[in-house]
This record gives sequence, structure tokens and C-alpha cells, in this order.
Amino acid sequence: MQRLWRKRDNIDNYLLSGAAIIFIIFSLIKTKLPHYTLPAFGLLALLLARHWREDTAVANSERLRERGHRSLFKKIAIVTACVWIAIAVVVPPMVARFFPAYQLFQQSRASLQPNMQFASVEFEEPSLVWYFRSRLKSFLTPLKKRRAAEFMSEPGPRFVILPMPVAGSVFVNAPQNWKFFTTSSFNIAKGRRVDLTLVLKPE
Repeated sequence: MQRLWRKRDNIDNYLLSGAAIIFIIFSLIKTKLPHYTLPAFGLLALLLARHWREDTAVANSERLRERGHRSLFKKIAIVTACVWIAIAVVVPPMVARFFPAYQLFQQSRASLQPNMQFASVEFEEPSLVWYFRSRLKSFLTPLKKRRAAEFMSEPGPRFVILPMPVAGSVFVNAPQNWKFFTTSSFNIAKGRRVDLTLVLKPE
């Protein structure tokens, strides 16, 4: 690292600056998900490849040894790529079932209609859109607590997702044909546990 810092050129400065900017920006934003910083790893990989090749050339004077190191680098790169692909394919489906949005979607999917409007109060995670937009044509409407009852009183099928205590106070006298789905889960993006209720009006 010290040698890289002393002997860096304009390309190194570009790669380091790009990675630093990505990490700084996503350290400051409120929502934090593991994949947000992925663009920085491409820049770091290019930086590693440049200096790995230089170090190999300096350390090995014989062409045979240099080929051996290049072969080793290729093998490491292939194995690393396979590991990350395996993680990308296997881990998300395993982790998804712990998302509160996924749990509410699984509970309510039989009651969802393509023409339904949907909204949320104090919960606007991207996963909410990913799951419910697979069944609905409408877009998510963020609401303040005071507008939840007004939204549900409008004509047409619709539902709102809101914190469990808020749902208990706002929809205490809801019509009998309305459906309620609840979940208590860990919100990875916020780093805390959430208790949510989905209040659904069929018609």
C-alpha cells in the first residue's frame, strides 16, 4: 500500500478517487444496503490488477516463472468470480424471506389485484416496490400518518402498509371485509426491528 501511494500515477489516482467517492457517498446516505458499494470494487480490482502485474514482473526475471504467476492470477480471478456468482445466486433468495416486505407480500399475494393502489407510512424500502410491483400496475405512494385513512377511503381496491401501532389507532373501526396482514421482522437497511401491518380493501 505504501509503495502504491509513493509510485501512483494519474490512472491510480483516478481509480482511488472513484472508489473513495463511492464509499464516502454511501457512508453518508441514510439507507445502507450491501450492494450499494459494488461499483467501487470494479475500480479496486483494476487497481489490484495493474500493480499485481507490475510486482510480478519485478519479482520474476524468468519468463517461465512469470507465466506461472500469470496462470495463478487467472485461476484466482476465475475462482473469485465463481464464488461471487454463487453468492449472488444463492444468498438473496435465502435472505429475502427475512425481509418484512417479502413476508407481507407472501401473506397478501392471493388478495392482490393488478388495479390496486398501494401506499406506505414510515416504510419506503426498495424491496416494497420490488415485490408488490410484480403483481400491481400502480406505483407506491408515500403517505404521512394523517393521510392513511383518507387514502383508504378513496374508491377502488387498495392497501396501505404502516407501523402496527399506527394501524391499530387509525383503522380501529375498519369494515369487516377489509383484510389485515402483520409481520414482525428485522429491517436490514435500517438496522432495527419493525412491526408492520398491511391493511387491504378488496373493493
